[in-house]
Parts: sequence; structure tokens; C-alpha cells
Amino acid sequence: MSPTIIDSNFVQLVRGVIQISAAVVAASSLWGGILMLRNQFSKHKNPHVVELIHRLLLLFIPALLVFLISWWFSALFLFPLNAIAHEGIVIKPTLLGIQSGFAYGMPFVSLLMLVSVITLSLYLGERLNRHKKFEQWGGTLLLTHFILIFIIMFILMAYIVWTGFWDTHQIFFTLHSLHSILTLGTVLTVDFLYVISQNHSELKKIVYRFFPIMSAAIWIGLGIDFLSVSLIFKEAFHITTQLLFTQTVVGIIVLNGALLSGRITEMLKNLIHRDRVVPLSPRYHTLFGISGAISITSWLTIYLLDFVKFSFTYLQFFAIYLCLIGTIFLIHHFLDETVFKKI
Repeated sequence: MSPTIIDSNFVQLVRGVIQISAAVVAASSLWGGILMLRNQFSKHKNPHVVELIHRLLLLFIPALLVFLISWWFSALFLFPLNAIAHEGIVIKPTLLGIQSGFAYGMPFVSLLMLVSVITLSLYLGERLNRHKKFEQWGGTLLLTHFILIFIIMFILMAYIVWTGFWDTHQIFFTLHSLHSILTLGTVLTVDFLYVISQNHSELKKIVYRFFPIMSAAIWIGLGIDFLSVSLIFKEAFHITTQLLFTQTVVGIIVLNGALLSGRITEMLKNLIHRDRVVPLSPRYHTLFGISGAISITSWLTIYLLDFVKFSFTYLQFFAIYLCLIGTIFLIHHFLDETVFKKI
């Protein structure tokens, strides 16, 4: 299958799927691994941490499958070479670079698959009450996933524009692979942890206390994002309607993040008492849901617009964006009231 006969937007979309799924796998494995290892080495072990990680795997496993399928599909059939973009700021990659990225990343993807098989085998064995090996090794295996995903994306991004030495292009793409884990991946993980813990007080205690750390990571990721863009700003900045809309979404992320990481996070922590967790009021539950929908929609929008170009007007972009926020909020609310109440 030749890339010359494939629609360029389709090729870019597949690349976007690789980046987004990799970010979710890396973030969920990073935070899940940290929680498990921190609990494992704690003097006062909390048995509910393992239960929380079991639930987190409902996000990790589908994202991992999507990443592996899209990566191998691209490595074997596609050579996505129109452009690599970042927040609407574009620089051109080379065919040789992207091919090299997939070639050098292949051994690490194969190793990732092996580690995944081991992890899932231990997880299923524990779920079937055959042994407790996932509880013992799960944290290490999850962090191994994070390290391998990071290496894979590091290689793929670095080789897209490789000049033979470390210049601003190389640093740009390296930082890009890191910040997507701390931003988009962590945002989705935060929202997922919030939803799956809503009907379990012991899980809320773990999640709510851990949110400030994850929130700080999101802010660090956003800072890395701004830094990486500054490295290629002069040569790659091209004003378009899509770029202007993207920068609007970035501003919304900053404003929404200030609310999410500040007032809401502090409020959630204050709900925790020694013997119980005070239920979140319907008003604040809705507010948190709206804030989460804005955050998820905004980051997904930025990454989609990084890879796929549209010819919409600014008002059309904004109207679609608002509709997506409403749709994600309704889906989030539906799942919260149905599926996630049963797990």
C-alpha cells in the first residue's frame, strides 16, 4: 500500500491515533505503576490500591490494543510523510526519517508486546484467584510499559526530523513525546480515575489525595509544550484560521486548568475524613463533569488539529468544539450513571 495513493488526512489521522493512544498507555501505566509501588513499599499497605489499578486497566488495555494495531499498521503499510504538526505550527518531516523511526522502534514495540502478555497473564490469574503475582509485580510491569512507550515515541518523534545532531528540531519532537503523556494522557487518566471511584469511598480516598500530584504534572506538561513550540516558532509559524482556533483552545485549557487544579482539586481533598468521604453535591458533580469534558475535548481537539487540516471558518470550528464538549459530557454522565456504577 503506497502512501502516494492514500488520502493524506487518513495517514495523518492514523499518526494522531498512535500519538494519542501512546499518551494514554504511558500515562495510565505511569500513574498506575507509581500508585502500586508506593503502596507496595509503604508501611501501611492499602488493599484497595490493587482494586483501583484493576479498574484502571479498563483504560490501559484498550488504549494499548489501539496503539499496537495502529503502530503495526503504520509500520507495515503506511509511510506518513505530509507533515508533522504541533499546536498548528508545522514543520516538514522526511520519508527516510519516518521510516527510520518505525524501524528503530520495532524491537521496542516487540518487547512491549512481550511485557504486555506477561502483565495481562498475571492480571487474569489474579482475577481468577489463582495467585497474587500481579499485586507483587504489577507496579514494576506498568512502569516498564511507560518506559518502553516513552522510548518508542522518543525514537519515532526524533527521527521524523533528523539532521544528524541535536538541534531545535530534535528537541522539539523529543519534548512533544513527553508533554503528550503529562497533558492529554494524564487528563484522560484523571477523568477515568474520578469516574471509576465515584461509588467507592475507599477508592475516593486514594484518588482524591493523588489528584494534586497529577494536576501538577499536567501543568508541567503544558509548560514543556510552550517551551517546545518556542524552539521552532520563527521557522514554522504560519497564521491560519485553524491555528487561531487552536490557540483559543489552548487559552481555554489554561483557564479550565486553573479551575480544575485549584478550587476543584482542593474541594475534593476536603471531602476526605478519617472515617468517611463526604459525597460530592450534585451541583459540584456536574461542575466537575463539565470541566472534565472541556479538558478532554480541548486536548483531543489540539491533537486532532495537529495532524489533520480542515477548511472550516473560525465560527464553524468553535461550534463543532462546543458540540463535542456537550457530547462528551453527556456520554460521561451516561457512563457514570450506568456502566461505572456496576464495576
